Amino acid sequence: MVQISSFLNILIFFLFLCIVTNVEGHIPCQTNQDCPRYFCPPPLTPICVKYFCKCK
Repeated sequence: MVQISSFLNILIFFLFLCIVTNVEGHIPCQTNQDCPRYFCPPPLTPICVKYFCKCK
């Protein structure tokens, strides 16, 4: 029973890490116009790289 509980705790932890990583700053896109302008600080511009918005 303890092993199952430990496994579930580890599973929940890694699932939470994946959710936080995706929410934190990865906006999916197809073209550069799909990236919102507020995504990057003023000197940088958002571009679509490998289907995610990045600042360059």
